[in-house]
Amino acid sequence: MQLFMLYKAVKTIVEMAPIDALTSNSKNTIAEEKLLKMRIEHQSFTLQIDLNGNSDKRYPVKVLDCDTISQVKQKCCEQIYKNNPSSKIPHNDELSLEWQEGRAGKLTLNDIDNTSERNNGMVCLNTLKHYMVKDNSRMALMYKQRDSHNVNVNSIAFQDESLASEDITLLVPENVECSELEGQKWHLSNLPDGRSNKDLDFGDIFLNRLFLTKLLLSECIDTTFENLIDPQSSSIPIRYFIGMLDKLGKNFGVDQDVLQSWKNECYATRVWAPLIGKPDILFDVSVPAYVKPCMDILRQVFVESFTQTAHKINKESPSQKLLFHKDIPRYRKLIGPFSSAWNQ
Repeated sequence: MQLFMLYKAVKTIVEMAPIDALTSNSKNTIAEEKLLKMRIEHQSFTLQIDLNGNSDKRYPVKVLDCDTISQVKQKCCEQIYKNNPSSKIPHNDELSLEWQEGRAGKLTLNDIDNTSERNNGMVCLNTLKHYMVKDNSRMALMYKQRDSHNVNVNSIAFQDESLASEDITLLVPENVECSELEGQKWHLSNLPDGRSNKDLDFGDIFLNRLFLTKLLLSECIDTTFENLIDPQSSSIPIRYFIGMLDKLGKNFGVDQDVLQSWKNECYATRVWAPLIGKPDILFDVSVPAYVKPCMDILRQVFVESFTQTAHKINKESPSQKLLFHKDIPRYRKLIGPFSSAWNQ
């Protein structure tokens, strides 16, 4: 349960600030490589969402004016289906977002349309700010209509007809590389004409922003780690696993310090590290690309807390060591009583 709350806390904190929809770089993160290194002016406000045009019940959804339409739809789904597992939540492609208070009445919002900003062959993904959406605007999250007859006809035809590679024509010019196609869109970064370079943050500002995000998460991280190294919370399979290591150590005459290292590192790296780094192994959740690097750093911190090597930092140390250089020694002090409980 604590691990799930840690994942939700990381996801919530990251989504409180701008996230580039294409690169998954975010302003709130503890992963330096996924830090959005730009000054992004943004405002947060609340939308009133109807599900499928049902005005009897409206869901308040907090969004940012720099969110793309797909990001808004995702936040709407998470609020409306917050008690449902990820496998039961509709995908963005199955939904459309309809602004019910547009200048010309109802307006369906899209990431790209004929109003999108274009520059040098590149197109900018539409945001709420682009559509000039205001606070407390009413919107409807609509299920897209499907033509079941056409779906059946197409599926039957596909099964009956065998296609050879020479029969398939790609809707892409032959002289265009895949990397160029991906570069035809931009959201918050990778702006055309190098405009993104004007608002870059430099120097210690990077580290300060990482520290700020870590500070917001510190209480939840501490609670989760303390729970994972609490002897009273160890499950029966884990106790059996530790007992098996004790038996092997006794049979082969393994030194107690070596045996203790086995227990510590196996418990951290084999049991909990995969679950911390990939919570979707244990829970029915869809981990976004901007959350995965943060969870991976927490996985590394947890594993390092169980190691015996000295924790030293210098100017060339990775950013995660700088972020947690005061926390890892504190976690290691909790490992002692935890390991002693195994030996009883």
